[in-house]
Amino acid sequence: MAINRFLRDKIIVQKEVQISFDLLLRERVNLNYNLSNSKLMEIIMSVNFKTYSDSWIKAVNDKDVNSMSDVLSNDFIWVNDRFNFKLDKKETIDWCKDTNFQAVDFLCCFENDEVIVGTHNVIEPNALDSTVMFIAKIEDGKIISHQYLREFQR
Repeated sequence: MAINRFLRDKIIVQKEVQISFDLLLRERVNLNYNLSNSKLMEIIMSVNFKTYSDSWIKAVNDKDVNSMSDVLSNDFIWVNDRFNFKLDKKETIDWCKDTNFQAVDFLCCFENDEVIVGTHNVIEPNALDSTVMFIAKIEDGKIISHQYLREFQR
């Protein structure tokens, strides 16, 4: 009987570990094993379209910049070459707190571990509605740059 209980418990633990690992993979978690320091496991969350667009919505619409601060690299730059616009991480977060824009209707065009391409609409008081297309580059699980093009309805 003790052997049967041991085998049953071992199978249950294996299933729980597999389920946990499957959940991690589904949430786009990168696992890095550091075997030199006594089998330490470091987990780095990689940003994806959903987490990135949600962070913009919270920061711009709700003025909650915590998740935005988490997803942006310390070397982050926000750029629009057409308007000679360039902000670093702190300036971007400050802009999110101060703007009266609303960001809505985010749509993912493409994403992988290196880049996110998407669109969203901007609602700005006393201005025509506009659409933004952006390319966000990812390094080490965080957004390193965000380049955008904003067009107004014609």
